[in-house]
Amino acid sequence: MPQANPHRVVTRDGALALHRAGNIPKAMLMYKAILEKDPKNADILGLVGMAHYQLGNWSTAKTSWRESLSQPAEASITLRNISLLLTACLQKNTADDLQFLTELPIPDWPSKTNPDQGERGMTISLARGLLRIGRTPAALKLVESALLCVADDTQFIRNAAKIMFEAGNAERANVLLEQLAATDVEDDGGLLILQAASASAAGQRENARLLSAKAVDALPVYITPKVDSQIMLIGVLNAAPKLINKNMSPQLLHFSKNSPADLAWKFSHTYRLLSIFPEASTARAALEKFPKPDLILNNWVNGESLSTPNTLEFVADFADSLGLPVLNHPRHAAATTRQRNAERLAGIANLVVPRLALFFNETKRRNDLVRAIGHTIGFPVIIRDPYMQMGKEAVKLDTPSQLKEYLDQVPGQELYAIEYIHNPVANGLYRKIRAAVIGKEIVISHVVFAQKWNVHRERDADAVEAINFQTSAIQFADRIMANPTETIGKAGMAALEEIRKRTPLDYYGIDFDLMPDGGLLFFEANAAMNIGLYGRKSLEASRIIMRAALRRLFEETRDRKHGSPIT
Repeated sequence: MPQANPHRVVTRDGALALHRAGNIPKAMLMYKAILEKDPKNADILGLVGMAHYQLGNWSTAKTSWRESLSQPAEASITLRNISLLLTACLQKNTADDLQFLTELPIPDWPSKTNPDQGERGMTISLARGLLRIGRTPAALKLVESALLCVADDTQFIRNAAKIMFEAGNAERANVLLEQLAATDVEDDGGLLILQAASASAAGQRENARLLSAKAVDALPVYITPKVDSQIMLIGVLNAAPKLINKNMSPQLLHFSKNSPADLAWKFSHTYRLLSIFPEASTARAALEKFPKPDLILNNWVNGESLSTPNTLEFVADFADSLGLPVLNHPRHAAATTRQRNAERLAGIANLVVPRLALFFNETKRRNDLVRAIGHTIGFPVIIRDPYMQMGKEAVKLDTPSQLKEYLDQVPGQELYAIEYIHNPVANGLYRKIRAAVIGKEIVISHVVFAQKWNVHRERDADAVEAINFQTSAIQFADRIMANPTETIGKAGMAALEEIRKRTPLDYYGIDFDLMPDGGLLFFEANAAMNIGLYGRKSLEASRIIMRAALRRLFEETRDRKHGSPIT
């Protein structure tokens, strides 16, 4: 170990300078010399703890930090040492040490003491850590005490507002953000996102919508970072959120749903993505500052939403004005409503398409609607909102009286009535198979089971465990993934191919199930499904095929006439 220079004046600042410069061994010698004269110096004990932690001596670091916190010290030093220990414990995830911290008194920031920039950052970091271990009141109290000393620091106020918002105090966050709004931050997209989310959480819905629109105008486009391995730039048309109800990064604002989000977050090493909000008044001017994409992947793909007045014309015209080939063109996506899918896919051999009807739930026609649905669709019947994609809001109603009771609760809405076809794979077990269509290729993406007729990927651990006991069904699903033609059958694969040919999209999903007679039961087909290109190790074989198919689709699209789907 290096020896201390006996002629050198040992000071706290000199030791800290060495520490910050990365010369930890020499800094430790100086810290030791100081502690020989002042063994209860909480400031130096805390710095020694940090030095040991940086050297990988966790046990020694922890002992030094705990010792520092047992000594009397100025509040600023105590807060720093708590912050250092808490940060390390969260990184190490050591339960015993976190328990110690849940009981430790947290002092206020000393009044009339202006924290420097490092201390301000430490205060925010400590508050976030306190939130993580459930000490919300302590976190809020600490931030409030510091705010009294830094009223003119806009960055600190912004961070404090985030703490308030994350702690569930949207009203206080709003007050702080209104202070910032009085300054020149009208084009600060990140701040506007936080303001909109806080206003929404505080119940100020109209103000939240106004702030959301401002955030969209401030962030009309977003481009993912550039790396050398990327093979092309893909433009993505995204529908801007009408109401921002959570704080998020600009990237999450643009890439939060459907397959393009997976590309942006998981495949940024292969593709660079440029998201565009056509509704933003600033979008066209902003695009002039960015490189021109190789193609456009339209993510405004909810057929029902596209069919609302003026929406399709607006989005399609914007897509066409870019002068680039477009995948999942808005006009083609608009043709994939449930009703138009049912009409287009009728008559395909070996495919059962449930009957359906779109209706407006008008109160004065309620009894006539119930009779008409019973006559044309029958019971049980599924009722669902046309604009929702996940289907979790769908209900199965077994009798006319149940239907009338349900319709009484949701007046004035447009709804789908869909024929329910009972098709369990075993007692109390239901299945959904997803095929990914990528250009001209069809790949079975995954098989999902649930204990309810309305199948969605199960997240609850107990439910997953219960499903896993159905070994025969699981084994059959594995065979579907490994050899779909053999398992589904040539007739079933031919039906999927016919769906592909009749559906005017380029990159989308088909949800279906197998019936006992070997036929396919059709659920839906659209581009709003997430076509995951990664997943469990058991799915990697199919994912390799899908990733290669997507790359071929993108490369072929660069050279084809824009707007026309793969046929």
